[in-house]
Amino acid sequence: MRNSKKKAITIKTAVSLILMIIFIQAMSIIAFADDGDAWSVVSGFISTWIPRLGGAIIIIGLIMFGMGWQRDDPDGRTRGIQVTIGGAIVAAVAGLVEIFMA
Repeated sequence: MRNSKKKAITIKTAVSLILMIIFIQAMSIIAFADDGDAWSVVSGFISTWIPRLGGAIIIIGLIMFGMGWQRDDPDGRTRGIQVTIGGAIVAAVAGLVEIFMA
C-alpha cells in the first residue's frame, strides 16, 4: 500500500512538472494580430478547430453507442446518443460563427 501511494505521488509530481514546463514555454510565445484585426484571427480559429472538435466528439459518441449495443447496456447506448448529439451541437455552433460573424 505504501509503495503504490509513493508511485501515485511521483506520477502526480511528474505530470505537474511537465505541465509547468509547457506553460512556461507557452508564455514566451509572441502573438501578432494581422493588421490589428484580432477578431478575424479568433473567428478563423473558431471556424477551423471547433467543427473538428465537434466531429471528434461525434465519433466518440458513436463508439460509445456501438459499445452499448455490444454489451447490451441501455445506459451506454443512451450516453452514446447524448454525446453524439452534443458533438453535433458543438459543430453547429461553430458553423453559426461563420454565418453571423463573417
